[in-house]
Amino acid sequence: MRVWVPDASMTPENGARGSIAGAARIERETVMRSTIARSACAAILLVGLLAGPVLGGRPDRAFGGEIPDFDLPDVCAFPLTIHIVVNNEYVTTFFDEDGNPESQLLQGRLIAEVIRSDTGDSVVLNASGPARIDAATGDFTGYGHFLQWGDGINGLLLFRGQHDFDGNGQGSALDVCALLE
Repeated sequence: MRVWVPDASMTPENGARGSIAGAARIERETVMRSTIARSACAAILLVGLLAGPVLGGRPDRAFGGEIPDFDLPDVCAFPLTIHIVVNNEYVTTFFDEDGNPESQLLQGRLIAEVIRSDTGDSVVLNASGPARIDAATGDFTGYGHFLQWGDGINGLLLFRGQHDFDGNGQGSALDVCALLE
């Protein structure tokens, strides 16, 4: 297993590369927040909708839930598997005074291993966010490190800074596919 630990020189101008370090430095990894949130959004929003009338304006904090391994066969030029190594992520749902969900805040420690399925090479990334979801529009905004792929995104990217589901925002992006080539 390779562990990617970003260094201070990680900027878009120098190719946004980090350094490879031993697994003992896993605590210092920095990287990832993702569209993993997309699949969790519906379930989390449903929990918020059900809890809203009971809570009547008070925020509700709950464990984000287990995330099983999943495959991304066509995101890079080679197949990938995402394995969640550490998940201590919580979702706080904020309600208006009538108990309707207004927004959700995702935060906590989330460490993922991105595995190149055909060779077994991998990189461990920190996706500890945070991110906010607007309950009315479904808009997702990540404010830290998160992984993203899908429509309008070329490959698997690690965003650092403020970005939305379309990859728009401020900060930098690291090409995770290139790290595993």
